[in-house]
Amino acid sequence: MRIAAGIVLIVAALMNGCAGVGYAGIGAVANVAGKAGTSLSQATEAEMAKQGNTMSAKDKAEFEKGMGKLQAAGGGLMILGIFLFVMLGLQIGAAVVLFMQKAKGFVLIVAALGIVAEIVGMVLTTSFHPLGLIGIGGSVLAFIAAQGYGKGAPAAPPAAA
Repeated sequence: MRIAAGIVLIVAALMNGCAGVGYAGIGAVANVAGKAGTSLSQATEAEMAKQGNTMSAKDKAEFEKGMGKLQAAGGGLMILGIFLFVMLGLQIGAAVVLFMQKAKGFVLIVAALGIVAEIVGMVLTTSFHPLGLIGIGGSVLAFIAAQGYGKGAPAAPPAAA
């Protein structure tokens, strides 16, 4: 069980690493676009004023609100991406100690964080990810395997006199 859990955790870790890089990159682009949009709005307003046109207060407020949402979404995605990238290392470490039947507490914490990472990813992106089931499954298997440390080993024979 612990070998299977470790292998599934490694697969989930690699997927989390790829997703983390993607989310962090998309989040950074969205954040920069939100900031650039605000600057562009000010430049556009100045240029329109030169031509005698103005942007209505309602349109300006709506545009600023949209750029603020874009910046906030970008920040959230960047944080998720960094968290998933950290999970890459944690899950590989948990897989290694599962193979060696050591650090039960560490495995349990990483398994809980793995489930949280998948759920947060699904909530933030507002979509169900079928590949997220691999991460959840690996975390559940790791939790079960860590709970079973030492239960399958036979008792040591008594020492010879």
